[in-house]
Amino acid sequence: MENTTSLWRRPGFGRYFAALSLSMFGDSALLIVMGIWVLDLTGSSSAAGLTFLVLAAPSVLAPAAGYLIDRVPRRRLLIAVNLGTAVAVLPLLAVDDAGDRWIVYAVAFLYGCSLAVTGA
Repeated sequence: MENTTSLWRRPGFGRYFAALSLSMFGDSALLIVMGIWVLDLTGSSSAAGLTFLVLAAPSVLAPAAGYLIDRVPRRRLLIAVNLGTAVAVLPLLAVDDAGDRWIVYAVAFLYGCSLAVTGA
């Protein structure tokens, strides 16, 4: 196992680490904000909690996703999934009131699918 100092000497590792850190911060912020947003729209803690349930539901299929993902080119898959995720979050711009919370749930589900695929 390599020690930490030798990892930092590898070409491109610093950029990778910075990009991964920024991505993880953005993921965490979006996950938290979606729940708070539903709470603000509805005033219901259970509706906000449902956001996290919908987000976590696709992780049940992560083992199956990993099995399938191992059979496709990883680079193209990651590019496609990340572009798809960028498009999937755009409907959040249309959320105005409590009646639109289904949009947040749909985006949370798609985002959970994206996290399951990229994690695998």
